[in-house]
Amino acid sequence: MEKEKNTFIVRCGEIALKGMNKPYFERVLLERIRRNLKKYDGVEANRREGLIFVKVPARYDADEVIQDISRVFGVASVSHAA
Repeated sequence: MEKEKNTFIVRCGEIALKGMNKPYFERVLLERIRRNLKKYDGVEANRREGLIFVKVPARYDADEVIQDISRVFGVASVSHAA
């Protein structure tokens, strides 16, 4: 079982403007990110306090993962967390 994972912080774009619908749009965005990262085994993606945190096993190229996350509509930015 692989323990080392890279963590990415995903910030949402226009979702912050949605008001009462914000949780719904965040859930949809989270599902789209998960679907877009299906080719990677062992991905964890969760949302917390308006951000989405994605953990991907360290064996995968971080730059490629960032590109794949960035392609999801609604993602404003992706940062590799330390």
